[in-house]
Amino acid sequence: MTEDQLMRAFGLGAATEDEILEGLSDAMTLAGWRWVHIRRSDLALVQGMTGFPDLFAVHPTYGGLALEVKAARGRESAEQAAWIILLRAAGIPAAIVYPNDYDLCLELILGKRGAPDEWRTISGTPRRTGADHPEP
Repeated sequence: MTEDQLMRAFGLGAATEDEILEGLSDAMTLAGWRWVHIRRSDLALVQGMTGFPDLFAVHPTYGGLALEVKAARGRESAEQAAWIILLRAAGIPAAIVYPNDYDLCLELILGKRGAPDEWRTISGTPRRTGADHPEP
């Protein structure tokens, strides 16, 4: 058992990416979102650009939403950051979600807090900058 696994077994460590994805997708289903999870697009047959966010969802009241989920030590790729930036430029709320963002994400998904533009308050703003994905 790794140190991370041991810490999580005692409720002391950060959630894994799969645990976060499961919780967010369960909340989306409960709140009436229609969602899709792109699982390991790097290993699947993908047509088009790589790096699309893990979760994409739509809701009749709240509109669209794209979330890239990362474990505490995870880091987005240049392709993932580019998608987040471009989706935001197109007016679609998008965020990179880390374990410390989980509670806020649940509140937003369940409609208990604010407007869609509050997704920009999620701490996981793309960290990468440069010519490979220009700011909108």
